[in-house]
Amino acid sequence: MRLNLDELPWPVNVLTFNRAIDGMQPGDIIMATIADAHVVDNLKRILGSLPDLFFDVVQKKRGYHIRVIRK
Repeated sequence: MRLNLDELPWPVNVLTFNRAIDGMQPGDIIMATIADAHVVDNLKRILGSLPDLFFDVVQKKRGYHIRVIRK
């Protein structure tokens, strides 16, 4: 699943991301694009508290890409 959260205002972008994570099944992957570094920090805290998820964050020229995999 791909999520473009760039154009969504806060907190809608975080809520949309959380909703997508809640719907994940084992083996599912989410690729999210986010421009705001503060939102990325919030999402990293959320993801870090969920032991059944693996995630990585890559900074690009126009924001960040977050990949989330449900174990």
